[in-house]
Amino acid sequence: KIKQKIGEWVFFKLFFTFNFSKFLLERNYWVEAERTGPFIYKIIDSIGYIYYESFEDEIQESSLDLIIKKLRINNDDTIKGVIFDIRGNSGGNIENAFKLLRRMGIDTNFATTIIPYKVIYKNGPAKDDISDPQTAFIEQSDKTKFPKNFILLTNRQVQGAATLFTSGANSYDNVTVYGDTTGGGVGRIVGTELSNGWKISFPASKVLSGGGTDLGEGIAPDVQVEMDKTDEERGIDTILEAALDALRNK
Repeated sequence: KIKQKIGEWVFFKLFFTFNFSKFLLERNYWVEAERTGPFIYKIIDSIGYIYYESFEDEIQESSLDLIIKKLRINNDDTIKGVIFDIRGNSGGNIENAFKLLRRMGIDTNFATTIIPYKVIYKNGPAKDDISDPQTAFIEQSDKTKFPKNFILLTNRQVQGAATLFTSGANSYDNVTVYGDTTGGGVGRIVGTELSNGWKISFPASKVLSGGGTDLGEGIAPDVQVEMDKTDEERGIDTILEAALDALRNK
């Protein structure tokens, strides 16, 4: 019975503790926020806040230009940093992740190249029949970047392209990830249907971060923060407030 209870708690923890309330944000944080393309954004106490719900929503460079311009007033003198919130983002088109990654990092005279992920494929029947890693590279855009201090908010619902984006963002020295471990959901799945109607599926690839972490298991945050029920009842987003406090003290 004890094992059963522990198992039930773990299941609840993984699948129902999302560390995210869109309703709370809409009611208490997004009042008077602006919308450009797929982004909701505003300035909170001299800190830029941006929410992006789905990587299925196409990102235009013009939208990024507009938001970054507003967040870099007077060459960053009035903006302490940016919080980019992708909690609840279950992925989508990886090209949108690449567009964002190219506009991140610290402005330099030389473009920085990062490795958001590597993919290893199963290419034979034997246990060790795997391909050499195929590496994805991202080079910074020569356009203006987001302000230098950058915090990314994640939770268990962040999957697919959103997890790959988190991996890439975490490769920049000026990015810190707050919240909960992402949900993974990366890699190619193959399968078949048996004669009795059962379906079987298995991963045909393994996706790794630039540092070799298995992204199928998700990415742990740099700073673990969970929503506090008492805070939620008071209309406070614990994770967002922790990120705001961190940037206020920069």
